[in-house]
Amino acid sequence: MLDIKAFDNEEHLFITKTKVDVVLENADYLASLDKLFEIRTVTIAGMDNRTTVDKITKMLSKYIKMGHKIRYKNNKNIENMVLEKNIVCSQLQLMKRWKN
Repeated sequence: MLDIKAFDNEEHLFITKTKVDVVLENADYLASLDKLFEIRTVTIAGMDNRTTVDKITKMLSKYIKMGHKIRYKNNKNIENMVLEKNIVCSQLQLMKRWKN
């Protein structure tokens, strides 16, 4: 199972303080071995959620066509996000922070 906060590197950096490249490489690698059973994303107000879902599903579609079973779970309406060690940020605070 992998949790991908955003496909866009800038958004992923903002949310997690890390680049998304390694996460996407791991998703592709695990899927190629048929060891990726679930991908999780979150819906975050003010972020490009649709693009994240579209690009992840397109990236993994070749493995699904090969018969690999990869479940996609989108956690909607996340009230709070942990941005740094024990710092919780509401969606509204996250939106304001993202726009500035």
